[in-house]
Amino acid sequence: MALTRRQQMVSSFFLVIALMTFVSLIYGAFTRNPDDRMREYRRRAEAAQPPRKSMVTTDQVILMIGEAVTVNRTRLVYQGVQDGTIHLDLYLLDLDSKYPYPKQIPKSAAREGFRLGPGRYQLLTANRKALTLRILE
Repeated sequence: MALTRRQQMVSSFFLVIALMTFVSLIYGAFTRNPDDRMREYRRRAEAAQPPRKSMVTTDQVILMIGEAVTVNRTRLVYQGVQDGTIHLDLYLLDLDSKYPYPKQIPKSAAREGFRLGPGRYQLLTANRKALTLRILE
């Protein structure tokens, strides 16, 4: 039985749509850059990691930006790094625990050591998210 012209057009249309879908799936699967996929995997892995917290060990202080840590009767809050200067808020708990004393310390001077309240510290690392200090006193 012969197909009518309309039936031939409809079947040709569906055949073209099926071929276009198949070709686009193959194209998408084989032309994606592996580096893009790796960047996407890394981005997802970083997003899935639990947030790090500020902490004090026996000889180090790790300050996350905006988080407070109490060391040697002082509370330190890391505000970030700008133009090679470390910005901290220092709260002296014995004097006034509610009033912050803003401190700006150049990175070069911080690597040699500096004093904050009764404690003395040395800069180990500083970036936009975290600050790591060695406790000297």
